[in-house]
Amino acid sequence: MLPRIVLFALQLAAAWYLGSTLTAFVGRGFGIGRSNEIFVDAVIYPLLVVLVGYAGSKVMKGVKSPSAATLLVTLALSIALALSTLIPQVVQAVETAIPLLRSSQFIYPLVGALAGYYIKR
Repeated sequence: MLPRIVLFALQLAAAWYLGSTLTAFVGRGFGIGRSNEIFVDAVIYPLLVVLVGYAGSKVMKGVKSPSAATLLVTLALSIALALSTLIPQVVQAVETAIPLLRSSQFIYPLVGALAGYYIKR
């Protein structure tokens, strides 16, 4: 159980700190506007989560290596939650329930990536 908690913390930290840097780099490279960066996040976060999951599975005992299906589920859920930000009723309901999300909708793909990884596991 402890290796899974450590892996979750590593995945969250890697996506949280490296995700914004990689998104800015990719966004500038492809000329993506600031309003569409959430969709770049929806691709970057799952890749980071699965990459850290793979590295963690090689280092820690008791943690299985993620499969290609894990990557697909993680990517699909991250993109689905990023697309949900286009629906004002969904955003308003989530912001009412969790007031901390009023300032940052870029957390949606991160939650989708992490939830997708652990749903498939």
